[in-house]
Amino acid sequence: MQITSWNCRRKKVKTVDWCLKQFEPIKTHLVTLQECRPLDQGKAKIHWENTDSNQWVGRVRTQASLQTDTGHQVIWRGIKAMGWGVAVVSTKSWPLEFVDIPFLHRHVVPVKVHAPEPFMFVGVWTQREPSYARVAWESMSACAHEADKRGLPLVAAGDFNISRKFKGKLGEDASNVLKSMRDRYGLVSAYHQHYNEKQGEETRFTYYHKYMGRFRPFHIDYFFVSEDWIDRLIGVKVEPFSTFQDSDHRPLTVELDDAIFGIIPQRN
Repeated sequence: MQITSWNCRRKKVKTVDWCLKQFEPIKTHLVTLQECRPLDQGKAKIHWENTDSNQWVGRVRTQASLQTDTGHQVIWRGIKAMGWGVAVVSTKSWPLEFVDIPFLHRHVVPVKVHAPEPFMFVGVWTQREPSYARVAWESMSACAHEADKRGLPLVAAGDFNISRKFKGKLGEDASNVLKSMRDRYGLVSAYHQHYNEKQGEETRFTYYHKYMGRFRPFHIDYFFVSEDWIDRLIGVKVEPFSTFQDSDHRPLTVELDDAIFGIIPQRN
């Protein structure tokens, strides 16, 4: 099973359906997109659910026009009037159920994935108010408690905007988030585990601060899995810069053993 995370915005905010076309060669099972617009309303009838006075959840149960060979399940969350947010997309027609957690940050999207072996997945895009690290920690704490209450494994991915390479307290906060995620909730960064690299010493970057010149590279996009799943981690890939030139972020793709999701491999 492959899961991909991508912050797709540079100068222009893209729609979910535009982004998914970029992933057709990857054949990923689940995608989370940050800083994206909802689906093109000319292609899909979106049901909007008002979760509070400032934010909306958009749901599309099936959407066969995104690709020709499969339907999709899409949940988008954000401020509808502003036009961008976070999407979680199942490209294999697994039903997605939005998990409503009170007071959760508006750009964190927890869903229950009704795969053969259900699990809770969280798409994340942190904000600088009150701080990236605080939004990451508080959001993941709330989601971890909810997943535990439901008896579901937890997986999270997205643009966390944290790096040990940041100067001063920002860098220290980033280290504390990763350490606390593992110590308190048993959640491990798949990239750092797979490549055996320390935070802040990454050799594959997910973000370039000066896009056109590829200056000031950082690793700020993360994929977290349970420690119980470490032996099922098959691969982690930062997609190439040349393939995804419409954003200053690189997609992060993680491959997990199908067996933990109850997926039966197709035989020829």
